[in-house]
Parts: sequence; C-alpha cells; structure tokens
Amino acid sequence: MQDILKFAPEGMDLKIITLIDVTRWFILKQVIGELLFNQIKTGDLLIMNKIDSASEQEVQNIINDIQADFPDKKVIKMATDKEESIMAHYEEVLNG
Repeated sequence: MQDILKFAPEGMDLKIITLIDVTRWFILKQVIGELLFNQIKTGDLLIMNKIDSASEQEVQNIINDIQADFPDKKVIKMATDKEESIMAHYEEVLNG
C-alpha cells in the first residue's frame, strides 16, 4: 500500500476493492494462498463476483472461509447475470 500511496497526491484517501471470483476461490487459495490472503487483508471492500455460478452453500462456504481470518471485512455479493456494476456500490466503497 505504501508503494501506491507514494504516487498519490498528498492527502488523497485511497480505497481498495478486492474482487473475489467464487468459481476459482478454492483453487486460487491452494495455488496462491499468501497472495490471496494479502489481497483480502488490504481490501477495504470485498466483492464476491459470479455468485450465480455457484450454489448458495458454496458462496456461504467462501464467506465463512474469509470471515475466519477477517471477521470485520464487509463482503458484497454480485451476480454476473445481472446488469450490476461495482459503481452500484460506490457509496459503500467511500464510506467503508
């Protein structure tokens, strides 16, 4: 984060959105677990994408997996089959 901030204008408040692909979560966790952990840790807002490609139980298992390490992280669920964008959650990003 410090590397990013050194290029930002002084006093700029940065928010980081971390996108989570539910279709690849457990595979990525095995292959790049530490990187995935750090991305979740750094994210101000976590957005689970492609929830329409998984069962409700699979989605809940991923949420449980994330909250085991990061109980205070907010997770927003988004489906790819709906015309929804990250910008729909703009206020949540700004306000944490």
